[in-house]
Amino acid sequence: MNQLIYLDYNATTPVAPEVLEATLPFLRVHFGNPSSARPFGRISA
Repeated sequence: MNQLIYLDYNATTPVAPEVLEATLPFLRVHFGNPSSARPFGRISA
């Protein structure tokens, strides 16, 4: 049995495919800091 078991879900977890698809526009296009008062931040908020 050579199956890997991931035990560090406290650090990170796999992303569900539907969540990834919904998030990609914000990672590719709307990537500004939402805490910023600048245009990129306002767009991403």
